[in-house]
Amino acid sequence: WGGMMGMVPNKDQQAMSDEEKAEALALVKGMHMNKSLCYTKIEQWEKGVLAVNKALEFGGDEGKCKYRRGVCHLKMGDAANARSDLERALELNPSDTAIAKMLKEVDKLDKKQEGKAKATFKKMFG
Repeated sequence: WGGMMGMVPNKDQQAMSDEEKAEALALVKGMHMNKSLCYTKIEQWEKGVLAVNKALEFGGDEGKCKYRRGVCHLKMGDAANARSDLERALELNPSDTAIAKMLKEVDKLDKKQEGKAKATFKKMFG
């Protein structure tokens, strides 16, 4: 958003009071958070990751963002990034059982991927 994140503000943004800027920033942050939720609901995982990244740029709730991005990574089969995001989300929200549940899903994905890798190497090297 112009004037934030190193961008040049436009004339409208320059005329805004600090209170108006803070309100606008909160709206933009909320928009990206809502966008990320919508993308996860319709299983658009890549777009969900992009929306979460934008929300984080604007100061979105790190715990929610890391959880949502972790779920997107999990659904895309990226166990390493899913684990990283979900572990951070759990640090920020240790009592959230949904995060712990998703980490168990990451463990299952890891085991499945390890099994596939072993089978591939067995075929290659006999």
